[in-house]
Amino acid sequence: MVRPSRIVVGRPAGPLAGPALFAFGHTDDAQRVAALLADRIAALAAPGSDAARAAAECLAPRTAWRRRIALLEGALADVAEARPDVEFVVWDVDALAAVEREAFDVERSSLMRRDLFGVIERVAPGGGWTLVRTATDGGALLDELDVPREFGDAVGEAGDGPGAWFSPDVRLLIAWLLARERMSAGELDEIRHTVADPAGHLVDLVYQEAPAAIQDAAKLVSALRAPQHVNGGYGRLRFAEQGGVSATAIPTAARAALQACGLVQPTAAPGQWWMPRTVRARLAGLAEGTMPAEVAALHVAEGRAATPTSSVSEVVEAHHHAVRSGDLDLAVTTARYYGSELAEVAKQISRDAAGPPASKQGFARAAQIYQTILDRFDATDAYAWEYYAYNLARADGPSDEVLRAYQRAHAHRPRNPLYHGRWLGYRGQLGEVVVAEAIAGIREYALERDQSRQPVSFFARAVFAGLDRGDAHGQVTAIRAACGALLRDLAPNA
Repeated sequence: MVRPSRIVVGRPAGPLAGPALFAFGHTDDAQRVAALLADRIAALAAPGSDAARAAAECLAPRTAWRRRIALLEGALADVAEARPDVEFVVWDVDALAAVEREAFDVERSSLMRRDLFGVIERVAPGGGWTLVRTATDGGALLDELDVPREFGDAVGEAGDGPGAWFSPDVRLLIAWLLARERMSAGELDEIRHTVADPAGHLVDLVYQEAPAAIQDAAKLVSALRAPQHVNGGYGRLRFAEQGGVSATAIPTAARAALQACGLVQPTAAPGQWWMPRTVRARLAGLAEGTMPAEVAALHVAEGRAATPTSSVSEVVEAHHHAVRSGDLDLAVTTARYYGSELAEVAKQISRDAAGPPASKQGFARAAQIYQTILDRFDATDAYAWEYYAYNLARADGPSDEVLRAYQRAHAHRPRNPLYHGRWLGYRGQLGEVVVAEAIAGIREYALERDQSRQPVSFFARAVFAGLDRGDAHGQVTAIRAACGALLRDLAPNA
């Protein structure tokens, strides 16, 4: 009989029947969790079975995202039927279920998360899943999931204790503040009702109470998002009796201090701790701003930690650190299962190339990275096609190749108004008359129910920018004459 699925609010009480896969709220979440699920399927499926073959293809670096998701869903169903004793555990599932959509110019990871969470939505009600909610910002998607709920350790029914209205990942912080009389129950209630980001504010209060050395240790630990075993160190950060914080060590006193105040918290695995997403998000920005050299060195060291025999989980985490280090060679070397995150390196190179002064060489280098993503990993990646074209155009690359790339981006993501607008704008820049298509596009995007992401503005500005570069001012005038009212109402800055 298949284990019933469950949603657990807080750390699950008792042992789990499978390893936990953690979501972190980063751009690589969907690809990374999909790879980890495929790796788990590979370990569970009978050799030569359909599920085993699907898992192997999922882990192949050239497998396109849509294909990967389809294979994963089928393999999960097969394993659930063949192995009813199996449990898949996703920790901080709210990070995958976030409903916020990205702006059209960066739209990618939110779409992939939605795809992956869609798989979980369809398979979890059939049993065999534990979805752990340490933060509770996933909203309606998790609330509507037809899976029973229960409360984990230290999380009572609503109304039990002054911290009951807060998500589980900050309740240990609340308990510490109350026990040390740094905050009263009344002040906590005031924070809940008057502060825009109550959880982040509580992290700030705890952080400010710590000595400077412990603050630095907490900031450096925020760069290690994955759960770490705590013994002689926090993961590879060793505990040192002498000296302050460095890229390789933190004070021994940090162990007890960080655990006691809740900045790091236990997982379900013995001896394993992690910094919850709410805490990490607050401290990571401070770390990069106040100790950039130590953070960069830690990313490089973690990126170099993967070996040919490393597990899938070790490799994908090393790849994350390699990408964050900005070391392109290291990032490519560690991209064993997917290459979409190489775009993060390309994006920074492109920003730097924008200057001033602008660097065509920098744009060309960014375009080359996007081309690597398309050639070596996923040829259906609309984002990579778009920014391959964008950077190639600014590097004065071949116009026919730029046009082809813009067209491919639009073909793979036809509802993205920016991709559509740049494709039309570049055609107009090359001398083609695109007035009718542009007018139709503006009217089409004006009918979108959700105008909060400004689809008309993204489309029209991209079209006009291309036409202006091609000195096609007559076309701009004709489009504005036909769509003046819509542009004034929905794209006043276009």
